[in-house]
Amino acid sequence: MSSRRRRRRRPSTGRGLRLWLVPMGILAGIALVVFAGFFFLDHNVTGGAPVKQGEGGAANYYVRFDPDRIGDALTGLAGLTAAVLGIVLTVVSLLVQLTSERYTGVAQMFLRDRTNVAVMIYYVVTCVVGVATSLSLHGDFAPRATVLAVMIATAFGLVMMLPYFAYVFRFLAPTNLVTRIEAQATGDVLAAATEQDPATIQEGQAPAIAALEELTDITSNSISGKDKIIASRCVDAIKDFVVRYLEVKDRAHPQWFKIGEGIRRNPDFVAMDPESLRELEADKTWLEWKALRQYLGIYAEAQSDMPDINYL
Repeated sequence: MSSRRRRRRRPSTGRGLRLWLVPMGILAGIALVVFAGFFFLDHNVTGGAPVKQGEGGAANYYVRFDPDRIGDALTGLAGLTAAVLGIVLTVVSLLVQLTSERYTGVAQMFLRDRTNVAVMIYYVVTCVVGVATSLSLHGDFAPRATVLAVMIATAFGLVMMLPYFAYVFRFLAPTNLVTRIEAQATGDVLAAATEQDPATIQEGQAPAIAALEELTDITSNSISGKDKIIASRCVDAIKDFVVRYLEVKDRAHPQWFKIGEGIRRNPDFVAMDPESLRELEADKTWLEWKALRQYLGIYAEAQSDMPDINYL
């Protein structure tokens, strides 16, 4: 089973890298070719004072930074990175806010994503390094390696902006959100159910309930918006989540089947008679019951607005 999962994940990982590297390589290549063409033209044909003997070719001449003149350029690089960070934050915040109005939990999911966090960290670190580099210049000293590193990091941040926006759009696509919710909930439940620590087990029960309710909310919003594709995907996601759970249920710790304090205050459990709760614990079916309870709510809501969903 694990080898099959690995084989399934590799193509998606490679495709994800291509979605980043290919556009970044194209943008960086075009920019480099355009700049190099004009720079070599100026260096060999239309430039100012001729290159002195022993100063090397155009590339060596380019990296001979003048400490008296490079300061303004470094300050501009730091400001440019900060401006790009501001643009990225503004666009991403608007997209996340608009999506959060329709689907709950999007903001938390966005902030938990490693790619989003890594991109923000990259821009912040590049900006701080650029500011520090601009203050390291002296009248007779220019840190060439540091200046080149800041230039490359700034250029990398610029060409990364467009692929990152594309990644955010893919991340916030409704079908991808549903897939992420299901995958995260499945991973949390499988890990918590097979734990040995009772406290950790009880903490892992709440994400399962939250995921089921979140998928139900998305289904309800999709039914209201006449979005049959998303509603169908959410219904299937609840089913897939329960099926994956049933695969490891026989290996779950006995404490997992006890309704812990973290979920006992859930409205569906609060409304139940204590005897019914004890029966759920004895039958080890509180999670399956919760999933069926969510299906019942979806069925009632879809009965009038989108009855086709009830045939899934």
